Amino acid sequence: MPYEMEMPSDFDTGGTFLQEAGTYHLAVTAVDETPAAKDGTAIDGFKVDLEVLAGGQQKKQAEVTFWNPKATDKNNGEMAKKKQGRFVLATGILPTAKPGEKVTVDLKQAVGKQLVATLSKRKSQNSDKEFIDLNFADIWHVDDPSAPQCERSQAALGLIPKALRRDPKSFAKPDATSKSNGNGSSTSGSTQQKQPAVDLDNL
Repeated sequence: MPYEMEMPSDFDTGGTFLQEAGTYHLAVTAVDETPAAKDGTAIDGFKVDLEVLAGGQQKKQAEVTFWNPKATDKNNGEMAKKKQGRFVLATGILPTAKPGEKVTVDLKQAVGKQLVATLSKRKSQNSDKEFIDLNFADIWHVDDPSAPQCERSQAALGLIPKALRRDPKSFAKPDATSKSNGNGSSTSGSTQQKQPAVDLDNL
């Protein structure tokens, strides 16, 4: 018996979670400062929900856990520190920071902010199941010239006022910056912290 049906607008699997590793232009959609595992155990760190803003994976979502450093970690948790540090700098909720400095930030301010990050596949410790996670500490501010090339949403970037965008030169390391303007890296974060949230509904 004939059955009438209408084909979808595309033929992806329909899932909302990102399955493909790669470098993406992302928006922070949520921050959980007190996350818990499925069994209810508290997670020592914070979780961030991300949404892809451009390219073939647009609208796909990913969840990244930023673990707190532990003394038992390699190099006293330097990688965990790098991940957290690069996240708050990339989103602009921390204007500038010095190596080893202790700071206090409001993680909720990261919601709606944009960044570029490389995500890779990782196997779960308890099974062979793969999941998408941050690749090392590969996170960048959207204006950072050292960020890898990836498709970007010009509409989303256009929501950031020009006055609040960062000059690529401001990302130079202090020694390089001091040669060019003589004042170290004092200009590196003056506009970074005020990056407005992106309204995903308007893209």
